Amino acid sequence: MKRSAITVVIPAFNCGQYLPVALASALRSPAEEILVAEHGSQDNTLEVAHHCRDRYPGRICVLETEERIPVVGVNLNRAFRHVRTPFVVRLDGDDILRTGHIRHAQARFAAESRLGVVSGLYSGIGPRDYLDPDGLPPDPEIDPERYRQLSGLDAARFVLGWVPPMASTGTVFRIAAWEDAGGFDESLTWGEDWELWFRVARRWEVGYFLSEIAYYRRNEGGLSSDHLRADRLCYQYDAVYRAARKVWPEPELRAAFRKAFLRSARTYCGSAVRALRRRRFTEVPARAMRGLAGLARAAAA
Repeated sequence: MKRSAITVVIPAFNCGQYLPVALASALRSPAEEILVAEHGSQDNTLEVAHHCRDRYPGRICVLETEERIPVVGVNLNRAFRHVRTPFVVRLDGDDILRTGHIRHAQARFAAESRLGVVSGLYSGIGPRDYLDPDGLPPDPEIDPERYRQLSGLDAARFVLGWVPPMASTGTVFRIAAWEDAGGFDESLTWGEDWELWFRVARRWEVGYFLSEIAYYRRNEGGLSSDHLRADRLCYQYDAVYRAARKVWPEPELRAAFRKAFLRSARTYCGSAVRALRRRRFTEVPARAMRGLAGLARAAAA
């Protein structure tokens, strides 16, 4: 096996109409293997995955389970443990991979033994865009000079600010770094990819291209949309920040974490106001109290 060999892992749940396009985009990548990690879908996702595997028997494998795995991190960790290559790319089952960055990422990994993860930007597409595997959007080459690599406190500050926000789809991990960090946090229901960056950056360098590496599908059935509808992103941001502070307790990061916890407190207070306007009165006290706790964490940071 090549030292730069790579696997694409596709977590797939109820995305039968999108999976052929996601797989078509993965097939144009240099990946040695494409692993579809299906987990208890209620539509035809598994059937589609099997059909595509049968068309490309040496390239596509299907990892399936009869029961729904409700936490994405659990499914990702399960799939990553089946990866046999030194590197892995995550591609969500309703997104489209732009492969131009992968070859350059492989070169960076080869040159930098302590580089743990490489990502980049994304562009949004709608739920009805690009549904034909034979009509994929463009896959342009990227400019390898538009690249940043960070370590230590600089890496922590970048991940904490998350500007620009990195794409989860298209991110390339060194398997050794994923293992060293302990894998995805299985207690998080959102932001598991973002939180992992903090733990990877603790002992590895992180890199990103200032170029688009994926098309992110804004899908009403997606996980982020579910959290937005329930107005629960405030809880997930707070969980990521609290976990990150445990990983990065350095006093040099106090000001950055103070801003993060203040940001979290504002999101809680905003969600409490929205709950009040929607007459979801039972939710208001808990959200308001979380906001006050965020202010206290900011003061103590």
